[in-house]
Amino acid sequence: MKTVLKTKVRQRIWKLSALNFTQILLKSFRENHEQLNYFQMNHMNQSMKVTTQDCLRPGCAIAVDIEGLSIAIFNMDGKFFAMNNQCGHRGGPLAEGSIDGNVINCPWHGFAFDITTGNCATNPAIKQQTYQVRLEGNDVWLEIPA
Repeated sequence: MKTVLKTKVRQRIWKLSALNFTQILLKSFRENHEQLNYFQMNHMNQSMKVTTQDCLRPGCAIAVDIEGLSIAIFNMDGKFFAMNNQCGHRGGPLAEGSIDGNVINCPWHGFAFDITTGNCATNPAIKQQTYQVRLEGNDVWLEIPA
């Protein structure tokens, strides 16, 4: 019986030692590679060409589907913006809504969102996910976080 207890105690001590050693290694790695992790996290976006400037007139919007995610792209006088196409209220298709200045109104229930920030004027508790858009020549590229 004593031998079994000693063996179990040794196993627990070994497991705790291995766990502590692993935690110490991870802590050291994180401290020493914090800048690298920051760089990697901020530069792992996936760029995708979604349309051309010619295809999206100023004051208009289109919806694009990327890997099951519907995103609305807006052309506001030559400046392009993107946000989640599904309204945070009930899932209405924002790209089909009416645009008034920098505001898109959901076609289902009229919830109003600032195209540039994703903020909801109707209910401040709701905010649409926004995405970075960049232009290369005539092409419109969308930055999707990895």
